[in-house]
Amino acid sequence: MALSARFDDVGVFSENFSLQPTLTIAKEQVGQRDFGNDKGIYAELGVSPSWVIGKLGESDMTMTLPGKIGLSLGDYYERVGTGGSDDFLGYLQCGAVVSAPLDFMPTRMGPWQGHVGLHALLLGDNNENLNGNDSLEFIFEFGMKTEF
Repeated sequence: MALSARFDDVGVFSENFSLQPTLTIAKEQVGQRDFGNDKGIYAELGVSPSWVIGKLGESDMTMTLPGKIGLSLGDYYERVGTGGSDDFLGYLQCGAVVSAPLDFMPTRMGPWQGHVGLHALLLGDNNENLNGNDSLEFIFEFGMKTEF
């Protein structure tokens, strides 16, 4: 079971900057997903500061620097085969994403937007162990979306 909250602060600081803070708390209910012995409690805190960095035609290009941290509030990141030793830090992730409207796409299917980004993921000790003793991963993303 999970409970999430997000604050849409667009326009609070300025017209072209926002933080978009988020909080998620989750409690394992049935079965184990982390290879541990106990049902855990998970917390995730995040921010996605973004601002307009320029124009692409008549539309704004946006830079976002998302960051989040995954934490164990109790028995969530348990170590495999150690009788349930828990690790407080699950991961720390930060990145950079640039997004822009794709004005050349057909408007009959709604407004299109494209994005490209790079994220660094630093794993806590127990997740590092599960990842073959590799504590740092890089994630490249790209995509496009529309709403209609």
